[in-house]
Amino acid sequence: MPPDVLLAIAMTAVADGVVVFDPAERIALVNPRVGALFRFDPDRVMIGMDMADFLGVVGTAVGWSAARIATVVDNHRRWQARQESVDIDHHFDDGTILHINFAPLPGHCAVITYRDVTVERRLTDVVAAQAAQAERFRKEIATVVTETDAAAAEGQAMGRAGEAELELIVRDLGDVVVAAQQSTAAMQDAAQTSAMMAGMIDTVVDQVGHTSSAASGAMAHAHETVALSQGLSDRAGSIGSILDIIRAVARQTGLVALNAAIEAARSGEAGRGFAVVAAEVKTLATQTSDAVARIEPQISAMQIATRDVVAANRAIVHDIADIQARAVIVTDTAHSQNERILAITAAIDETALTARAMTDSVEHLEVRNQRFISLARRIGQQLESVHALTHGLSVATETFQATY
Repeated sequence: MPPDVLLAIAMTAVADGVVVFDPAERIALVNPRVGALFRFDPDRVMIGMDMADFLGVVGTAVGWSAARIATVVDNHRRWQARQESVDIDHHFDDGTILHINFAPLPGHCAVITYRDVTVERRLTDVVAAQAAQAERFRKEIATVVTETDAAAAEGQAMGRAGEAELELIVRDLGDVVVAAQQSTAAMQDAAQTSAMMAGMIDTVVDQVGHTSSAASGAMAHAHETVALSQGLSDRAGSIGSILDIIRAVARQTGLVALNAAIEAARSGEAGRGFAVVAAEVKTLATQTSDAVARIEPQISAMQIATRDVVAANRAIVHDIADIQARAVIVTDTAHSQNERILAITAAIDETALTARAMTDSVEHLEVRNQRFISLARRIGQQLESVHALTHGLSVATETFQATY
């Protein structure tokens, strides 16, 4: 088989599009793959076609403007003049990517190779994207692991602190329970004392009532005594009047006896008997005056004493009335105090019930806190497990990144 036939068969079998230009910039060799890659009829390109015409066919097929086609032609000629090897990628609108290699050849113009690298580039992009995603995943996992580890450590510290705080709370609650129990006992004692005070006040009220009754009786007797004393004083005054009459009678009797003695003296012997009678009458008048003089101070003293008795009895009546008024005040005050004590006793009883309820609540709270302490310890253990898991996840992530 002639060599040119073998070359044509080989060029047809090549997967890349190949165009060889001679030094005159004309196509010396081209395979049909070029037309397939640029999506034009391969018959439009033939041996001997000028490079500018070939690039015009390619540019028209891919939708380039005339100005861009001219720029592409100038670039190819510049690469050829510089003997510069160039590799570029051309991206079609449908996502197809062609890799173009311009390679100058000694004795020829150049060889242009066109290769469909869409799959390769996409695979490279996918691999790069996966690598970037894997790196982001690693960083995110590392961040999550770090934050989780820190949170677990902080949670452990908080759990230990909370456990210690709860133990203090439980201890304080125990003290509160003891204090509440003591307070309940004290309030019960206070309630009993208040009840005793109420009983004592009732007794005082009864005694004051009896005293008031006795004072009422004494008041009646005092009024009777005042009346009797006043009567005695009045009679003493009457006695004074009688003494005045007796004194006047004695004075008149003395005058009569004096006159009788004078007349008896005038009568001489005949009036001697009458003179004796007159002397006796005078003596009687004198004795009467002396007796009145002796009785009068006693009567005056008796009148003064009687007036004092009347005044004293009236003072007693006033004092008894004051005692009765004070007894009424004491009774009212005692009733008021008794009502207050009963109210205080009821409040103490209610407070004692509340204290007992509070004691029960605190005891329940103490039990719940014990359960919470146990739960906090379990949470701490779980956080330690989380810490171990995050460490294992970090190691697995690093292993995954190193493997893939």
